[in-house]
Amino acid sequence: MKALTFIDLFCGCGGFTLGLEGAGLKCLAAIDFNEEAIAVFKNNLPHVPQILRSDLTKLSPSELADMLRVDDIVAHLSRDGLMFIHPTQNRSLTPREAARIQSFPDWFEFPVARTHQFRVIGNAVPPLVGNLNN
Repeated sequence: MKALTFIDLFCGCGGFTLGLEGAGLKCLAAIDFNEEAIAVFKNNLPHVPQILRSDLTKLSPSELADMLRVDDIVAHLSRDGLMFIHPTQNRSLTPREAARIQSFPDWFEFPVARTHQFRVIGNAVPPLVGNLNN
């Protein structure tokens, strides 16, 4: 079975990438503007094909699109939600789409402001994690 792939937007030093790779996913690219974070990322995860020290807002849509041929996109939606993050459309994910990606059922409500919805959803442990042994 082919491993799922992802890019890590605003990757920091690579903690989330390390976790996803531990779960069997493959990181194709990582982007952060922080020089020290990228140095740590490169030191610990040199196998990632594209590790970019760049301001994501400065990348052209075509440059970003070249990296978006992946199965999963990792980002901090409460801060980055206005970026080109939808895998096939030039728009952000909605909070409901983000919740579905995290495996929350549609009946599960997030009755807080939109920015807070992204933070709550993004910081949550996906419900399916509780079913890993089933």
